[in-house]
Amino acid sequence: MSIDLDRFDSTAFVSGLAALQLRPESVEKTLRLEAAVAASLGAAPSRAGKDRVGLSSAHHVFLHDFTLEYLAAREDPLPGPVCQEILFEQQGRLVLPGQDPGGVLALELIVRTLFLHPSADSLAGIDRAKDVLRAGLALSHRMCGNAGLSPSSGFLSGAGEELCIPAESALHELSQAVVLDAAGLDALMLSGRFSEEGLGRLICEPGAIDLESFDPDDNELLRHPLLSVDGGVIIASPYALVPAMTHAAVSALEAQGSLPEFAKMFEHTVGMHLDQMLAPLGLKAASYLGSPPAGAHLFLCASDTDKAVLIACLTDARDDVSAVGSWSVQDRVDELLKIAEAKARTLKRKQGVRDVTLLVTLQRLCRNGVASLAWTPSPKGFDRVAMMSLEELRVLADSIGGRPRRLHYFLQDLQTLRQDNFVRTWSTLDLFRLWEDKGDGFYLGDDVARSGMGVVLDTSSGGDLRREVARKVGRHVCPGYESGTLLEVEHHFKELAVPIFQPSIAEHPALCLRSGPCSVWVVAPELAEGLPFPMEPQLIETLAYWLWRLAEPLGQAFDDVRLDLFVISLVLESPETWARVCMGQELVASGDLAKVVPQAPDRLEVRLFPGFALRSVDSSDAEIDLFAMILDGLGVMLGDDAAPHLHAAHESLAQWAKSSECRMMNTFRGDREIDPRGLAQPHEAPRSLQNRVLDGLGAEAAKKGWLAGSIDGERPVGMLLVQMVHSLYEQFALEVARYDEHLIPMLIHECEAQLFATRVDEQTRARAHSCFGDVEDMLTRDARKTSERASVAIASRFLVEYVTAIPPVGVRRASHGDIDDLLSRAVVLLDFAHEAELSKVGLGPTSAEMLASGRVGLSRQDHFFDAQALYLKDILRIQVAPENDEAGAPTVPTPAQMDAALRAELGLNMQLLLDVVDDLSELAWSASSGLGLLPEEELIERVARAGRVSVSAARRLVDRLALRPRDAFADPPEGLDRNDVLPWRVGRRYSYIVRPFICAESGGTTMVHWGPRHLFSSVRQTLFQVAQGRFRGQSEEMTSFQGRLKHLRGEQFSDQVARLLHALPNVDVIPRFKGWANCRLPHELGDIDVLAADHKAGILWAIECKSFEMTIVPADLQNDIRDIEKAIGKQLKRAEWLQANPYATQVCLKLHNSEYEVRPLIVLAALQLPVYLSRPDVPVVHIDRLLDFIRQRGASVPPL
Repeated sequence: MSIDLDRFDSTAFVSGLAALQLRPESVEKTLRLEAAVAASLGAAPSRAGKDRVGLSSAHHVFLHDFTLEYLAAREDPLPGPVCQEILFEQQGRLVLPGQDPGGVLALELIVRTLFLHPSADSLAGIDRAKDVLRAGLALSHRMCGNAGLSPSSGFLSGAGEELCIPAESALHELSQAVVLDAAGLDALMLSGRFSEEGLGRLICEPGAIDLESFDPDDNELLRHPLLSVDGGVIIASPYALVPAMTHAAVSALEAQGSLPEFAKMFEHTVGMHLDQMLAPLGLKAASYLGSPPAGAHLFLCASDTDKAVLIACLTDARDDVSAVGSWSVQDRVDELLKIAEAKARTLKRKQGVRDVTLLVTLQRLCRNGVASLAWTPSPKGFDRVAMMSLEELRVLADSIGGRPRRLHYFLQDLQTLRQDNFVRTWSTLDLFRLWEDKGDGFYLGDDVARSGMGVVLDTSSGGDLRREVARKVGRHVCPGYESGTLLEVEHHFKELAVPIFQPSIAEHPALCLRSGPCSVWVVAPELAEGLPFPMEPQLIETLAYWLWRLAEPLGQAFDDVRLDLFVISLVLESPETWARVCMGQELVASGDLAKVVPQAPDRLEVRLFPGFALRSVDSSDAEIDLFAMILDGLGVMLGDDAAPHLHAAHESLAQWAKSSECRMMNTFRGDREIDPRGLAQPHEAPRSLQNRVLDGLGAEAAKKGWLAGSIDGERPVGMLLVQMVHSLYEQFALEVARYDEHLIPMLIHECEAQLFATRVDEQTRARAHSCFGDVEDMLTRDARKTSERASVAIASRFLVEYVTAIPPVGVRRASHGDIDDLLSRAVVLLDFAHEAELSKVGLGPTSAEMLASGRVGLSRQDHFFDAQALYLKDILRIQVAPENDEAGAPTVPTPAQMDAALRAELGLNMQLLLDVVDDLSELAWSASSGLGLLPEEELIERVARAGRVSVSAARRLVDRLALRPRDAFADPPEGLDRNDVLPWRVGRRYSYIVRPFICAESGGTTMVHWGPRHLFSSVRQTLFQVAQGRFRGQSEEMTSFQGRLKHLRGEQFSDQVARLLHALPNVDVIPRFKGWANCRLPHELGDIDVLAADHKAGILWAIECKSFEMTIVPADLQNDIRDIEKAIGKQLKRAEWLQANPYATQVCLKLHNSEYEVRPLIVLAALQLPVYLSRPDVPVVHIDRLLDFIRQRGASVPPL
C-alpha cells in the first residue's frame, strides 16, 4: 500500500485522510484510515513536490489493498459517543473517545489531579505535564468545533464496510479542522496558553514510522498523532489525541521521577470520583474502609436494610506508563479479597446483613488495555463478585438512575447467567444492555434454553447504551450561576428534548435554560424553613419552563444587550403562611403574587408570596401573571434595546394564557392523598424477579408433569391455569409466612406511596401533555406506565388484604428487596388468576405447551389484550384532552338525601364522617411513622368523639371500615360472598379500597392500623359512589336510594346529550322520543333516548345513551358483551322503524322532506371495555367526542 500511495503528496493526502475520519460515515473505519496515514508517511514522511492528488484518485487502493481488507475485518462498532466534553480550567473542552470510551475518564481524572489536587504543584515536571494537556485539549476542542462535532453528534454505522470518499471540495473544507498553518497555530498557542515544547511532545518525528514493524494497535501515531508542516501542524490521527496527551503528560512526570507521588494523588482523585458516583447509584457510603493494598479504595455501602455492597477501586500500577498494553492487578486483588472477605463475614455474623456483593472497579492511568487476571475471583465469602471499569460503572449509574436494587438484580441475574452458560463479551455494558432489552432479565426467548448456551456479544450493545445514556443525561459544562464559575450539568427532563438542565452535583435547587448563547439560571439559594416539604424545586421548575416557552424572544433580548449569563433568584416570603398553604390550612388567596427586584445587570430576585400557590390551583393565570411581572422587571433592567423582544415575549405569553391546562404548578390545597410528607418512592415489581417466579413455575410444571405434551382447547388450558394459580398461591403463602409483624405497617406504607404516585399522575397528566406536547407519543408511554403502576398497586393492596387475613408468623424483618419480591409474586399470581378467569368466559388462552426455555407457553387470544390496551389509551386520551365541561358530569343528590342514606348505612352523615377522617388523619400525620395505630377500643372512642355519635354507632362504623384476620383468605366474612374477597374482582365490599382500617392481634389486644391517604381516599370514593348511584350498600335505605339514583342518572345523562346537540346550529332535538300521534314505536323497542335532526347534513340521529359503568371483571365480560350486542340490535331496529315511518318525525323535528338518512348511534358516559371486544356495527362514542363526531357527520368514527 505504501508503494501504491508513493506518488501522492503526503501533506495533502494525510490531511484528507485525517479529515475523512471526522465524517459521520467514517467514524467506525478509523483503523483503516490510520493505517493509510502511516502507509502514506512511510519511512520518509515528507514528499512535498509530488503530485497533490486527492483521495478520490486513490479509491482503488481502499477497495483492493489486502492490508486494508484485513483491517476492515477487525473494525468494531463504536463503543460510545462520537464526542464528549470535559471541564478544563473553567472551560468546556471537546474530545474524541474513539474506540476507547474509558480514555476520556482517565484524562478527566488526570486533569483533576494535576490542576485541582492541593499538593500537585509540588510535583517535579508538573508544568510540562500541564503544558502538554493544554496543547492537546486546545487542538482537540478547535478540531471538534470546526468539524461541527458535539456531544449530541451522531454517526453512520459501517464497521468493515466499503470506505466512502466524498467530493474533494467537501473534504477540503473539513480538512481545515485538522490543519493549522503557522499563524493559526501561534494564535491557538496564545489563547490556549501552551508552548512549543508542550506541542512537541505530541508531534511525530520524521522517519519514526517503521512500516516493517507497524502494528495498528501500537504505533508511533497513537503516541504522537501530530505532524509538523511548514510551521503549522496536521492532526493526522484525530482519535489518538486523548490517549496521546494522557501518555505524554504522565511520561513528563515519570521523566522527572515524580510518578510514584503523582500516582498517590491520582488514587485519591479516583477515590473521590467513586464516592461521588455512589449517589447516582442510589448508594450511600456507610464507611470508607481506606486503601488496603496500594492503589486501591474500599467503600462499604448499604443497598438495602439487609444488603451491603463492598465497592473497591483499583488503579493502574505505577511500574509502566506505556500508551498501550494491559496491566495486571493480580496481587492487589488477592490482597483486597482477604480484607473484603473478613469484612463480609463480620457483616453477616454481627450486623444481620444477609447479602454481600463485592464490586471491583478498575481505573487505568495510561495503558488502554483491560486489566489482566490469571484468576477470576470466586464468590468466596460473598454472594457475588463483579468486576468492571470505573467508566462502565458510571454509565450504569446514569442508566440505573438511583435505584440500587436494580443494580443488585442485574448482578444477580448476571451471576446466574455466567454460572449456567459460556459468556464472552468485551464489556459489562454489553450484558447490561442485553438484560435491559429483554425486560430486565436474561430470558432470551421461548426457544432458547436457560443453560448450556454460548452468549457472545460484540461492542455494539454497550455502545448503544453509552450513546443512549449520553443523550438522556446530556452531561456537559456550562457557566454557573455564580459569576466566573463553570458547572457540570445534565438534563432535568430525561425523557424530553427540553434544554433545561440541572447541576450534576447540586448545592441548591437550580435549573438552567440553555437554548441560546445566554445561559439563564433559576436558583433558590436558600430553602424556606418550617415547610412540611420543600416548595422551591417545583417553583424553579415552573419558572424554568416558562423561560423555555419564551426562549426565542428572550434569547434575542439577551443577545442584543450582550449577556451570556442571567440569574433569577427565588425567595419565599412569609414561610409560615407557605407552611399553612402546604397543609391545606390557608385557602384564601390575597395580596400580591410576588415582588420582582433587580439585583445587578445580570441578576433578578423574585420574592414570591403564598397567594401564588393558592391562585395556581385552577388555572395557569398565576403563572402567566408572575412571568409577566418578570418580563416587566427584565424590561427595566435591559433597557430600550431589548424592548421589542420583550414585547414579543408578552404577546407570546398572552397566547399561552389561553390554554388553562398549560401550567406547571401542582398546588392541591392540602389534598391528603397527595401529601408527600414521610413518603419513600413506591416499590416496583421488577421484571427480573417476575422472571424468576415464571422460571420456578415452569420447573414445577415439569416436575409434576402438568404438560406431557401440548394442550389444546380453552377448557383443558383453563384447568391447567387453575393448577398453576394454586401452585403460585401456595408458594406465595409460604413466602409471606416467613416475615414478622412489621410486614403489615410496611405494606400499608407501600400502599400509601402507590396511591400518592397514582393520584399525582392522574392530576398532572393533562398538564404534562398540554405543557410538553407530542400527545400521541406521551399517550403510548403513559398507557404503559399506567398499566404497570395499576398492576403493582393492585398487588400491593392484595398483599395488605392477605397479611391482614392470614398474619405472618415468622421472625424475618422484611427489607425493600423482600417487598419487591412479594409484589412480583403477587403480580404474577394475579395475572395468572386473571387468565384463568378469562378462560371461563371464552377469552383465555387456547393452547399450552412446555417451551425450550423451561417455561409454560400459553397461546393467548391477542384481540382481548389489544382491546384492553386501546381501551386504556383512549381513557387517557379523554383525560388529557376533554372537549366539553359537561362530559361525564355526575348526578348530585341533595345533602339531605345523602345524609339519610349514609346514616342508615354507616351510622353518621357526610359532614360527621369527614370530621372523623380529618381527626384520624391528623393523628396519623403527627406520629413518627406517618401511620395511625390505636387499640380498637381507643379508636372507637375517638371516632365517637370526633363524629359526635354514640359508642355503638362508632363501633358500627369502625367495623364497617375494617379488614380482620380470618381462617382462610378465600372464605368471606359473614354476610358477604367470595366475589367480595377475590382480589381480581372489581367493586368488592371487603377490600382495602373500601375498608381502610387494618386490624391485627398483638398480645391479646386488637390493634388498628391505617394510612391517612388511604383513609381519605376510601371515604372519598365511598361518597362518590353513593352520589353516583354505584355503591353496593347493605342497608335497605341505601339500596333503595341507589336504585333511584341509577334511574335518575340515566335520565340526566340523556338530557345532557340533548343539551349538547341542541347547542349546535341547524340541529333540532327531541329527548325520549316515543313517536307521534298514532305512529308510535313498538313496545318492545322502547323509546329513543335522543332524536336529533341535522338539517344541513340531512341526517336523523337515533341516539341511545348509556350511563352505566360496566365491569372489567372477566367473569362478567361475556354478559356485558351480550348486553352491548342486544342494545345494538335494538338500536338498529329503531333506525329501521324511523326510516320506514318518516311521518313520525317530520312534524316533531320540522323536517321538510323525507329524504333524511337515519343513522343509529350509541353515546357512552364512560368508556366500556366490552365495546372494544364486541366490534359493534353501530357507531359508539364517548360523550366527550360526541360533538366532533356529529360535526364530521359521522364520516369517520373517532377513538372511543
